[in-house]
Amino acid sequence: MAVIVAGLLAWDLAGAMGFARHRTADRPAAVIPSSGPVFFLFMGSDARRGTPVLRGRSDAMLLVGVNRHRHRATILGLHRDTWVHIPGHGWNKINAALAFGGPALAVTTVRRVTGIPVDGWLVTSFRGFRRMISAVGGIDLNVPFPMYDIYSGSAFDPGRQRLLGSDALAFVRARHNIPGFVFGRTHNQGVFARSSLHQYLGETRHDRSRRDVWTHAGMANMKTNLTMMQVMRLASLAAGIPASRVDVIAMPARRGRVGSKMVVFITQATRRLFANMRRDGIA
Repeated sequence: MAVIVAGLLAWDLAGAMGFARHRTADRPAAVIPSSGPVFFLFMGSDARRGTPVLRGRSDAMLLVGVNRHRHRATILGLHRDTWVHIPGHGWNKINAALAFGGPALAVTTVRRVTGIPVDGWLVTSFRGFRRMISAVGGIDLNVPFPMYDIYSGSAFDPGRQRLLGSDALAFVRARHNIPGFVFGRTHNQGVFARSSLHQYLGETRHDRSRRDVWTHAGMANMKTNLTMMQVMRLASLAAGIPASRVDVIAMPARRGRVGSKMVVFITQATRRLFANMRRDGIA
């Protein structure tokens, strides 16, 4: 999921034309404000075989705010187990909103929970994520600590290394044997996004043909409600946001239980963070 963030923040004009083909009549176009911050919701669907990508649960949820005036961005990781009220479906984990009502309901739920006016959405699948990463040749990343999680398939020693498709997916999904568990996973997803952006900028600065490689990787593996014109306008903005000015934050919250379910509860610290980000896109 995280590479999608880099794909949008560093998109170029040539990619915009093909990218828009993924919008269809059943996905109304996004409405991007003419001034102020812009917000996007990126979701990684856990849809398995037989389930449409847009009706899986959102295994990863990244809320991205872009401050156009200050040329800064914030990647806020929303915990998939956050206990919220989903309109029309009662209380549940926030990741169920995508499964209940597709991206429209997921966006509505996030808007109500955070107070942030989400402007556009993008969704990919496990398979789409693996294919994107492999298509660009992998992502260079500094693994901060030993990661061995039989559930996600991660098996990494600490240090800088290049992660290809399956390993990249294992990294962003690992949560059982890492500091912070689900909180640590959410943070790692944001770190992966920033590393992807940094690599994109470095590669395309020296070789413009790499833009086509990244562009086509994203075009083939994402669904979105952004139009061609919207992506073209965002492209010029993205060019002025270096990776060093992209903040990565995991949503502060409290772990607990509802019946037999392990969930995450929103706290006062969470609400303060939402309010700060809502104001200018910077947490």
